[in-house]
Amino acid sequence: MKDVSEMQLENNGIQDIKPLEPMTKLIKLNLANNKIKGMNIFTNDDSFPNLKWLDVSNNKLTEIPALKCPKLEYLDLSFNKMEEVNEGWVGHPNIRILKCVDNKYKTLAPFKSMANLEELYMAQNLLTSLTGWESLPRLKKLHLRKN
Repeated sequence: MKDVSEMQLENNGIQDIKPLEPMTKLIKLNLANNKIKGMNIFTNDDSFPNLKWLDVSNNKLTEIPALKCPKLEYLDLSFNKMEEVNEGWVGHPNIRILKCVDNKYKTLAPFKSMANLEELYMAQNLLTSLTGWESLPRLKKLHLRKN
């Protein structure tokens, strides 16, 4: 299993993702529609060095952790009702597409330190201000409907 590069694990009752940690060759991981409460396995320096695509939408996440996946380009955190970011979160240098639809964010500030972000999907949050988007030099798409 250590040589697997893509996993589709959506629409299950998965709660514990710790068993995935040794899978260092993963490039694409779909964990959507499960019962995951935490993403700490993605915060270790040695874990998931090749991961480029991660979908953890429709889970039970409460905050964005300080992700260490160095090649991560796509991240979907939608439909988790998050409103917090972990104190270690400082954005991510390589994420190009971030989906954070239907959460409880009131500001774009948590995403301001993401120099390569091209697409930001923040529909159905609680945004009351646009402050933060001006520090995203590569932003091409910004979706903010229903805030």
